[in-house]
Amino acid sequence: MKNILEELYFGNISPNISCFEHNPNYVHAMEKSAATEENLLKLLDEPTKSMFITFCNAQNEMSSITDVEKFNIGFKLGALLMIEIFTDKSSDGF
Repeated sequence: MKNILEELYFGNISPNISCFEHNPNYVHAMEKSAATEENLLKLLDEPTKSMFITFCNAQNEMSSITDVEKFNIGFKLGALLMIEIFTDKSSDGF
């Protein structure tokens, strides 16, 4: 296996791409969301439909920002755990 930094550099590791299609709970929620959105859009007049789409886009943007922030926090936490593991001077031999 190559160096993880090289793998990341060459695009062989893409932590921002996740596949949930194998998770039946996710698939069910996605299908329910899409069907509900489609049905709701049929009921709305054009100004309200436009407002709803703007709302959905803002929600998606907030979710994306949150995902990036959670990834950053998780990565930093993992790094801090590794630092603690390698600098632990306890007498238990680990």
